[in-house]
Amino acid sequence: MCRSWNDSRKAGCCSGGSLPIHCGCIGHRKCLPSNYSWCEMKQDEREKSLEPGGERDDIRGVEGGSQRSALEDPSPSPSQPGLLHYGRALGLVTKPFPGLWAFAGLLALAVLAQMILAGLLFSVLPKKNALVLGIVALAASLLWIVVSYGAIHIKGLDPVRAFRISRPNVSRPYLFIGLSFLLGALIVLPSGFLYELVARHLSHRSQDLLDLVGKGKPTVGAIAFLVTAVALAAPLGEELFFRGFSFSGMKESYGVVPAAFSVSVMFAVIHFDPAKMLSIFFLSLVLCALVDWSGSVWPAVAAHAGYNGLQVAAWTGSWVHGKVSSGNSEQLTLGPVLVSLLLAAGLFYHLYHAAGSDKTRQRGPIGG
Repeated sequence: MCRSWNDSRKAGCCSGGSLPIHCGCIGHRKCLPSNYSWCEMKQDEREKSLEPGGERDDIRGVEGGSQRSALEDPSPSPSQPGLLHYGRALGLVTKPFPGLWAFAGLLALAVLAQMILAGLLFSVLPKKNALVLGIVALAASLLWIVVSYGAIHIKGLDPVRAFRISRPNVSRPYLFIGLSFLLGALIVLPSGFLYELVARHLSHRSQDLLDLVGKGKPTVGAIAFLVTAVALAAPLGEELFFRGFSFSGMKESYGVVPAAFSVSVMFAVIHFDPAKMLSIFFLSLVLCALVDWSGSVWPAVAAHAGYNGLQVAAWTGSWVHGKVSSGNSEQLTLGPVLVSLLLAAGLFYHLYHAAGSDKTRQRGPIGG
C-alpha cells in the first residue's frame, strides 16, 4: 500500500510529486499534491467533524487484501525535496500550485532576469543586429523555462504534468496540433487590424522587426537564427510558463475563466506595448482555451508558433527586399481581415467540438 510520496513513486500508484489518499484529505482513493502541512490540516478538520463509530469506520483504503483507515496519520516522507521547506517559507508553495501570488512573483522574477540579461548583452554587442537580437530572444525564452522549472523543483512536482507536455487528450492529437498552428496563423490579420485601431487611437506606433534590426542587408544565417528564436523558441518558452505551468495550475484554484483572464492580462502587460496589449490579451485567451480543451500545452505552442511565424515571414520578406514592414495600417483592408476572422472562428469552434467529443479527456489537478 502506498503511504508516502516515496512509496508512491516506487509503486507507480501516483505520479511524481503527489501523495496517495491515505493522508485522509478526502474519502476515496485519489492522488494529491505533496503538501503534507495542508493535508494534515484537512485531516484534523475531518477528524473533528466525524462522530465516534460513524463515517470514520467506513472510510477505508483497500489494496492487496489489507484494510486500513484512510484517516490514519501518515508518517512523514523523507524523500520530499529539501527545498520544499524554503518554498513554503517564501510563500511559493500553495495548493494547487501556483497560486496568484506565486505566479506574480515568478513572473516578476523572470522579467527582471530577462531585462538584466538583455542589458548585459546589448552593452557589449551591437544593438541593431539580427544575430544579437536572435540571441536575446533565445535567452529570454530559456529564462521562462528555467524560472518555472525551478519552482516546479521546489514544489516537487512532476515536470511532465506541471508543464502539461504530454500528448493532447483528444482522439487525433497530431491533427489537433496542426489545426492549432493554422488557427494561430489565421489570427494574425484580425489581431493586426485590432492593433492598428488601438494604435491610431493612442497615436502610438510600435517598433517592428525592421526597426530593431536596422536597414542593413541580412545574411542567411542571421535570418535563420532570428526566425528560429522568434517563431519557435519564444512560443515554446512562453507557453510552458504561461499556459502549461501557470494557467493549468491556477485554474485548479480559481477556475478556468479567472485563471485565463489573470494569465492573459499579465501576458499582455509583459510585452510592454500599449498598442498591442488588447490583441495579445485575446490571443492569450485563445491559447488558454486550447490548453484547457486538450489537457496539453502543445496545441498552444503550435498556435503561438503559427502566429509568430506568419509575422516573422512577412517581416523577413520586407527586410530582404528593403521594403516597409507589412504590418502598417495602410496595407490592412477590412475584406481579408473579415475572411480570416470567419475562418479562425470556424476552426476555433471545430477544435472545441473535436476536444469536447472525446470522452477520454483528463482534467485532473497537477500531480493528481
